[in-house]
Amino acid sequence: MDESLLLGLYTADAMRQIDELAIKGLGIPGGHLMERAGVGVAGEILERYGPEEAVVFAGKGNNGGDGFVVARELFDAGVEVTVFTLAPAGAYEGDAKLNLEILGRLGVDVREAFAADAPADEVVMLSEMADVVVDAIFGTGFTGAAKGAAAEVIGLINEAPGIVVSVDVASGVGAGTGVVNGPAVMADLTVALHAAKIGHFVTPGGVFSGEVVVVPIGIPALLDHDTDVWLLNEEAAGELVVPKGSLDHKRSVGTLLVVGGSKGMTGAAHMAAMAALRSGAGLVHAAFPEGAHGPAPFPEVITVEVPGKDGQFTEAALEALTGEAARLKAVAVGPGLGRADGAKKLVRELISLDRPLLLDADGLYALGDKPELLAGRGQPTVLTPHEGELGRLMGLPAEEVAARLDGLLICGSDCPPGLAAPFTAEGRPVVQIGGGRVGRGVRQVVLDEEQGLRDLAGYLAGLGHRRIGYVGGTTPAQLRREGWLKQILTALGLPVQAGAFVRTESDHAAEVVRRLATAPRRPTALIAGDDALAQVLLRVLHELGIRVPEDLSLAGVDDIPAARQMIPALTTVHQPVAAMVRQAFAMVTGAEAGHTPRVMMKADLVVRESCAAPAAERDG
Repeated sequence: MDESLLLGLYTADAMRQIDELAIKGLGIPGGHLMERAGVGVAGEILERYGPEEAVVFAGKGNNGGDGFVVARELFDAGVEVTVFTLAPAGAYEGDAKLNLEILGRLGVDVREAFAADAPADEVVMLSEMADVVVDAIFGTGFTGAAKGAAAEVIGLINEAPGIVVSVDVASGVGAGTGVVNGPAVMADLTVALHAAKIGHFVTPGGVFSGEVVVVPIGIPALLDHDTDVWLLNEEAAGELVVPKGSLDHKRSVGTLLVVGGSKGMTGAAHMAAMAALRSGAGLVHAAFPEGAHGPAPFPEVITVEVPGKDGQFTEAALEALTGEAARLKAVAVGPGLGRADGAKKLVRELISLDRPLLLDADGLYALGDKPELLAGRGQPTVLTPHEGELGRLMGLPAEEVAARLDGLLICGSDCPPGLAAPFTAEGRPVVQIGGGRVGRGVRQVVLDEEQGLRDLAGYLAGLGHRRIGYVGGTTPAQLRREGWLKQILTALGLPVQAGAFVRTESDHAAEVVRRLATAPRRPTALIAGDDALAQVLLRVLHELGIRVPEDLSLAGVDDIPAARQMIPALTTVHQPVAAMVRQAFAMVTGAEAGHTPRVMMKADLVVRESCAAPAAERDG
């Protein structure tokens, strides 16, 4: 995927570090950044709304200073501006104080909110008259809950009839987490300074932020660094959809059976079926019990009637549904299914289907508090519970589930201190998946790489590959993986070809891969040891006209994000990650280690559809 389609989201701590580098490292004056910030916000307001009257509420920190610049720019553009400060003039310092004094010299109407010269009724009246209300109370450094005058002003802003624009972050929202612990501004527009933050999009902060637009404030791009959180926007999501080829047909691009829609609840099943078609499936069947189905709202969905009683599902439908599932590639059970005893018994039988399975709504209800019923499944299984359904599965009240899950942070290796700190400071759990440095208060779950290789090799062998190769580096970790893979292939009864296992440094990888790919008996499947090698493999194979996966299947041991930008469907193994998430969840919920009934996710092997059977066997 084109990386430009992803929006990097910063924590508050990361943004503070970038600010410090710009000011202390490069010598860019803080006042210059404040000026650019205020000019950028005012520009958005003038271009979008063209207000005649505006009110600016300014806190006593740098965010308030940005608000003063916004007020000056609006005033200079002919807007009638009133500024309400949340502190006496003497409390402001530095660049904020300078810009406040400039407003005074310009004759801009500046008052302290709720002070003697600005009684509450006057603050309310001017706010109600304003076309635009600017929130410049708290910035990215805010944590905790708004209190006192700030809380009163936030309530007033939320009652104002005009457009509400927040400077950098909606006041009351944790910029690094999206957490809202008290009163918070409900913005129509948030103008993010320099970069978007996690709190702009993560619920509940995302709800309070409204539309988010980023404006530059004069910080050089050289100071930016890779973020740990990325936002997949609408355009990027489209890139993930595999385009249909000229030879594709309805059965080659994914088929699905939706089981649901008892009498009076058929709409849920129809909507799920149509959503599958719009997501790219080529053929979708929706199964309804006898007596339930009425007019079909979507002619594209094939409706199937199965045995039932009074419009409800019963076990009598099992044979018909099993036959339907055998003709299709995946099954979704639950939307509008109903909760009668017959429906619950039917779901417990359908669990044994040898198909990828999604359980939703009444499909989850049928499990009761026994998620261990899924333990024997050999196909990918997806559960989609809300808090109530998850609580039922775990045998806990929904409120307790919400409390346990609220604030749980599970992050990858080298969990950024700035991301973890707001959670650990408030006593909320942080679990790091994988190796790397472990910060204070962070618990760790280590990756089982050997199991990941075992799953991946077994998957490739199941496709019919007999010659599996490995391209790895020379680090101890890479050599260890190579040794494991050789043992695993031997245990699977597959040959370990000396020439199919190559070690290379990145500088020489292209030459080594080229020799391997053009060998007379080259492997039919290759496993790349890391992201960089996967990218080299893709480039060389493309140069040689070798198609992935038509001519050669390619997979990765680890997550390989950069390589997947080149081919989004590259195969990766996620089983160890699923296992680690289970362990992480167990850590914070108090479940015993390896306690399967508490596992909310069953993903023994989730792979992307990029590997295929060896070309010779397909052709034969």
